Order: sequence, then structure tokens, then C-alpha cells
Amino acid sequence: MVKLKELLTEAKYKETYRSITARDKEYNRIWPIGGHPRVTVRSYNETQKTGRMKTAYIEIDGDKMWVDAYKKIAFKGNGSIYDVVKHVRKETGNSNA
Repeated sequence: MVKLKELLTEAKYKETYRSITARDKEYNRIWPIGGHPRVTVRSYNETQKTGRMKTAYIEIDGDKMWVDAYKKIAFKGNGSIYDVVKHVRKETGNSNA
């Protein structure tokens, strides 16, 4: 079981992509319908002075348990939002997680 102290901590994670297209593909793979209610998802990009290279980011904020699950399963692995929810429900033992 997960202790209450672990549930109350906040975390932030930022994934960097070389192009906007790569970021969009990853975003649509992880969140095909939309964002997740337990985390805040921000997707943005920056253009360098030359205008050629665009760096894109996906940033998530929220409970540490959810952010860690997204980082481990969705970004580093090949899972989607459904795999993350299934993992958190299994860890907490709560079917409403």
C-alpha cells in the first residue's frame, strides 16, 4: 500500500523533443483523447533565433505518484494513459485511482 505522505507530494517532469512533429506523435500516443484529470499537461515549443530548429516540450505537473508513473511507463516505455492508470490502481489498491 502507498502511504498518504507519498500521495501528497507534487512533482514536475519535462520531456524534450527535437521537432514539433515528434512531440505531437508522442502526445497523441500517450493521450489519444485528451489530458488526464490527475496531472496538468502542457505542450509547447521554442524557436531559435535562426528560425530553423524548433525544440518542443511536453511538461506534466501533479501528484508524484502519477508523474513518476507517466515518466516510467509512458515516456521511457511504450505505454499509454491506460497503462499508467492500470499501474497506479495496482500500486494503490484503489479501483478509483
